[in-house]
Amino acid sequence: MRVRGVGLTIPWANGYNDSILKQKGHCVMEEQTGAVSLVELAGKLKESYDEFADAVSGLGSKAKGHAGTSKMGGSFLRWIAGSHLATPRDALCDTFLSKVQGQLELLQMALEGAAPEEAAEATAVAADIMICPVDSQSNSTTGLMKRAMVSQFLPLIAYLTPEKAQECHDRMTTAYRRRDLLPVEKQLIEALEQRMQA
Repeated sequence: MRVRGVGLTIPWANGYNDSILKQKGHCVMEEQTGAVSLVELAGKLKESYDEFADAVSGLGSKAKGHAGTSKMGGSFLRWIAGSHLATPRDALCDTFLSKVQGQLELLQMALEGAAPEEAAEATAVAADIMICPVDSQSNSTTGLMKRAMVSQFLPLIAYLTPEKAQECHDRMTTAYRRRDLLPVEKQLIEALEQRMQA
């Protein structure tokens, strides 16, 4: 795949069919060769988020954690706290994490060679997808994973305009009381505050 205006070719195949190939510890997504814009590349994150939510919903009762665990269990705990639980929900969470990490790696590679205006626009699209508050009282798998995933956005904050950083900051601080914030969300807010002053 070639990113328009950047001159970066990324190997993808099979028309963005959600396949994730793990090679040497890295995720490689494949799609038929074609030109896409940075904004389109960033927008593909929404497909991953929507597919994850649909897949978890489709599990029904299988999405419940092991006996003795809270609903927060599974991959969320394994990722955040090093737990070794394994359920169908865990597999979906792991796939979601791997997919988003792979997409963000590709996006970041493309951003490094992009014009500042285009990079800011694409990063704003990614921010609107990833920095999207959910009910702080919800223990749903999708809600918790979405909240935890904001940590993956941290390397992209440098590409946001100060105005967009302010918007994302206000979105988070309005949605959550500080005591309800996850540690990764506190890190995000601090990074956004630094970018607001750039």
